[in-house]
Amino acid sequence: MARLVFAALFVAVTVLISARAQTADQADRQRLRTFTGVAKSVSASSVTLEAAGREVTFTTVSSTRFIGKGRPSGRSLVLRNNRVTALDAVTVGDRVAVAYRSVGDVRIAVEIRVIRKS
Repeated sequence: MARLVFAALFVAVTVLISARAQTADQADRQRLRTFTGVAKSVSASSVTLEAAGREVTFTTVSSTRFIGKGRPSGRSLVLRNNRVTALDAVTVGDRVAVAYRSVGDVRIAVEIRVIRKS
């Protein structure tokens, strides 16, 4: 009887540890990261930045938030809806910071912030 209880306890602990490790792996993949550089190309669905000789492309989605500087009114611009694209907020040559999540080999932009207009 004691062996059965011990075996059941061992299996339960092993399953719990395995599930916990799997959750930690998923959290690492969902971690928010940042990248800052100069906009080299901009399309309706992506922004490519260059920093230190490295070019990185970020995909924009309908939930991507755009924050811009340099408007004629002098106030910042915050755009977030499915009608706004990167073309509306970013131009080639702008200094930009992107907060993103990696999903496989794709970098999904969560927030694109224009630090300095070109």
